[in-house]
Amino acid sequence: VTSNSFALAAGAATKAMMTTQPAGAVSGSAFTTQPVVRVTDSGDNTVTSFTGDVVVRIASGTGTLSGTTTVAAVAGVATFTNLVITGTAGNFTLTFTPASLTAVTSSSFALAAGAATKVAITRASVGTTDNVAFSTQPQITIQDASGNTVSSSADVTATISGAGGTLIGTTTATASSGVATFTGLGIDGTNGTTYTITYTVSGLTVATATVTLAALSCAAGGTCSLGDTGPGG
Repeated sequence: VTSNSFALAAGAATKAMMTTQPAGAVSGSAFTTQPVVRVTDSGDNTVTSFTGDVVVRIASGTGTLSGTTTVAAVAGVATFTNLVITGTAGNFTLTFTPASLTAVTSSSFALAAGAATKVAITRASVGTTDNVAFSTQPQITIQDASGNTVSSSADVTATISGAGGTLIGTTTATASSGVATFTGLGIDGTNGTTYTITYTVSGLTVATATVTLAALSCAAGGTCSLGDTGPGG
C-alpha cells in the first residue's frame, strides 16, 4: 500500500550556505554582486523559521570591511546590500556566521584597485650634484586611496621651488600601467641649497621630495678649512 503524499519540513537550523557569491569588488566601492546566505538544516534545506542575525567578516585578504555587516535573515535568507572592502588589491574571502550556528566561507574573489586619488614617489631620486642628472631617476606611481597602483597613462609633471633653482632634463613623464619614470632629471641651482620637487597629475594629490645640492669642496671654490687643498692646489 502507498501512503498519501506528505510534506517533509526542514529540521533544526545548523549552518549557513552560500546562495550568491560576492563579486565585482573594487577597493572603496560596493560589490557589484552582493552576497546572499541561507541558513539550513543538516540536509541543506532552508530553515524558513530562522530570523536571526548573520554576521560577515574578512576571512583572508588585507583590508577593512564596511557597509551593513550584520543582516537579519528573512525566512532563513540573509541578503547583504552594501558591503565594501577598502584595502590591498588581491584575493579575499568572507566568512558568514549565523548566531550560534556553523559559519560558511565564500569562494575567493579579487579586489581591484579603486579610483586614482594621489601620486606617490615609489623610487626616490639619488644624486645631489648641481646641474647633473640624478644618478637614480625618480619613479612616480599613480595610486588609489589605499596605495594600490592604478593602471593609467596620465602625464606626471615635475616642478621645483627654492632659491634660484630650475630643473634640467625632461620634466614630464607619461605613466605606463600607472608608473612614470623620469629621464635626465636634475637640478640647476646653488650648491648647499635645499630644493623641493613636486610631482603632479591633474586632479590628484601631489607628492613632494626635498633635495639638497652638495656644497662645493674647497678645491672647487667652496668653504676652506685649515689643511684643505684650495683651488690653486
